[in-house]
Amino acid sequence: MEIAVQTANPYTVYVERGAAKRLDELCLGYHKVCLVVDQNVYDLYSEELPSLTSETYTFVLPSGESNKNLTQYARLLSYLAANRFDRKDALVALGGGVTGDLTGFAAATYMRGIDWIGVPTTLLSMVDSSVGGKTAVDLAEGKNLVGAFWQPKAVLIDPDYLVSLPEAERKNGMGEVIKYACLMGGDAGKAILAGELPTDRLIAACVQYKADVVKQDELDKGVRATLNLGHTLGHAIEQLSAYSVPHGTAVAMGLGIVARSAYDKGRLNKRDFEAIEIALEELCVPQVPYTIPQLCRQALHDKKVEGSTLHLIDIFGLGDCRIVDIPADRLEDYLC
Repeated sequence: MEIAVQTANPYTVYVERGAAKRLDELCLGYHKVCLVVDQNVYDLYSEELPSLTSETYTFVLPSGESNKNLTQYARLLSYLAANRFDRKDALVALGGGVTGDLTGFAAATYMRGIDWIGVPTTLLSMVDSSVGGKTAVDLAEGKNLVGAFWQPKAVLIDPDYLVSLPEAERKNGMGEVIKYACLMGGDAGKAILAGELPTDRLIAACVQYKADVVKQDELDKGVRATLNLGHTLGHAIEQLSAYSVPHGTAVAMGLGIVARSAYDKGRLNKRDFEAIEIALEELCVPQVPYTIPQLCRQALHDKKVEGSTLHLIDIFGLGDCRIVDIPADRLEDYLC
């Protein structure tokens, strides 16, 4: 399946088995290509890395969210400079969301911008972070605080990479999938929550939904913010755990808290709440190890706080998620 992402610089997302085989054709116009590869992916596929006609370099990035930082970003930039990459060359992100975020940000800033292509290898990165052009690294003070909008030239989603994905990583990715099911609602959203869609169709449904939202709001000034459902509290959980709780799992936890609050306060009906709750239970989402006050204090560092206002994404029904502006110091009152 080919999904068009209509931005200022349009591109195509290919969702198909064997999609990575398209990479050489897409890279033919570049003299040099740097494969930025997650360490876990490198360990699994070092003998099967894409073979390119272009002169190819490989940069191995340590795995894990804790490595999505300025130190690794600077290492990659120095590697590119040492190997004399220029604006006619390109980067390829081969790995999960950390690899894509950091590689995209390096592409956005090296020599004021060079091309990059995404080849996501985890479910989480396939359904979410590889599409939309948000690139960033973390600071100690919060996630994704240093970044840029820089769209890839193409995204190649090959579900065959998921065969080697550990069960824990599959569940991690499903946290974002459940988020998309809540956002899209309708028959597709209900089918996803009920576990009725095969993997290829599930990925394509999430990518198509995100592409439609990005078309309306590429630079995240309005409706695109709804894609952060579960993220305000999810990011707080990640940071408090020193990233031992992975992103998708943290988002699922955050979504669970928001859905429970919405149901308890009469904003969300019982049928939709139970559909979400059952999906989270099937995913075996762990109990949140922090109190609501702890999460609310940490959320003050979230980039969705502007001045004294926090933009929380709340759920009023499947397919009905809204941006709710709350005084940042009243988040606890809103949730409890």
